[in-house]
Amino acid sequence: MGKGMAEALGSIMLTDSPIFDDARTRMAGSLDQLLAAGVAAATVRGDVTGRTLLRAMGGICEMRATDGWQEEARQITAILFDGLRRVAP
Repeated sequence: MGKGMAEALGSIMLTDSPIFDDARTRMAGSLDQLLAAGVAAATVRGDVTGRTLLRAMGGICEMRATDGWQEEARQITAILFDGLRRVAP
């Protein structure tokens, strides 16, 4: 995606548009279901909500294409995955 398109979509998504609010609600609900399956399988911690995970993923998606951004995105994604893993008691 071109830089201009990413900036345009980013500014639209930050609005209070009911269209994007509905999309965010649906995505968070889907993530809640995935997280619940992970909790049931004892692979994902149980204190993270779909909305919180969606916000974290949004932060990664908001990264600007600067030198080294791909490696930083990989590192941040690894931290996010590590943070979601269930720690055995």
